[in-house]
Amino acid sequence: MVRSTRDFMGFLLQARQVTDNQIAGTFVLIPPGSRHLNCGQKGDTVTHSDKLLKRNLSFIWRAPDQPSGDIRFL
Repeated sequence: MVRSTRDFMGFLLQARQVTDNQIAGTFVLIPPGSRHLNCGQKGDTVTHSDKLLKRNLSFIWRAPDQPSGDIRFL
């Protein structure tokens, strides 16, 4: 879940391994007004698809098949 106290229009979201900063996992469910980007593999990044104001967004993310340690969402 992405929450903000202020409205925003644009965003870019990725999950990255803390140890080496590599993109990890994929987003399997994204909110309306969003779209997938394929930066390393299909569905590994999410961004906005419109200029409507947003405040709270929910995503479902699937972890990598192989354990990769701690993950940071950016």
